[in-house]
Amino acid sequence: QVLLGIIDAAAEAGSGAHAWQLPWCLVNFFDHEGRWRDWVATHRIALAASRQAHDRLGQAHTSQNLGIAYSHTQRYEDAHSALRQALGLYRELGYPAGEARCHLEIGRVFEVQGHHQPALDEVRRALALYRTLGHQTGTARSLNAIGWYCSHLGDAAEAVTHCEQALAIHRASGNRLGQAATWDSLGHAHSQLGHHRQAVSCYGRALRLLGEDERTYQRASVLRELGSTLHAAGEHIAAGEAWREAGAILDGLHHPDARVVHALMHELTGQTTPWP
Repeated sequence: QVLLGIIDAAAEAGSGAHAWQLPWCLVNFFDHEGRWRDWVATHRIALAASRQAHDRLGQAHTSQNLGIAYSHTQRYEDAHSALRQALGLYRELGYPAGEARCHLEIGRVFEVQGHHQPALDEVRRALALYRTLGHQTGTARSLNAIGWYCSHLGDAAEAVTHCEQALAIHRASGNRLGQAATWDSLGHAHSQLGHHRQAVSCYGRALRLLGEDERTYQRASVLRELGSTLHAAGEHIAAGEAWREAGAILDGLHHPDARVVHALMHELTGQTTPWP
């Protein structure tokens, strides 16, 4: 709350750099906690401040982050617009790492809209840029995203291949969150292949990397997918436990996805199949 107040004060004082850099520093926290409204509010302030200061790099970073936040709040047209603005600015500035990140995030917006082929096309552009730069984390994130989209496009075997490449890079760099995200993708791919036990193991690895005591959006997301895999495997009691924990976390975050999980729980109440 103190930092949110400082952002407002910096903007009012005409300190453009602080007004956009402080929100930028808070992005990981907003993402970790699922605080999408704060993310949008602070970055709208940041964008106005960076424009007033004629800071084009600040505008690029802020537009990119605002696009991600808009996607989380289901404002998809605004998300595309903000990310395309950021992409154009990065190209003008000669900032290929920023371009790559924009392609990655545009892919995510397409994904949540249900357009997986355009999402895959965008992420392949990101991968090409990251590889040219020798950017290992970006390369791993892109490979994981390619795997995720491949699994949604019906090519789960190809998904496993790309995700395993991503996992190797994240392990080499010690990136725990990257590993967790990739294990989550591998869980989805194995579930698509009908390898339910292997999928459950992948989700378990992701949850351990995220931390058993963490009550974050990422953990809730993994638990939701774990519940779906357990349900498909006929383990309805375990599925209910996973969804119940996911719902509790999302309720605590006041996240709209809580409605989806509660709907799954409501549907499950009609299940009478005992523990296998």
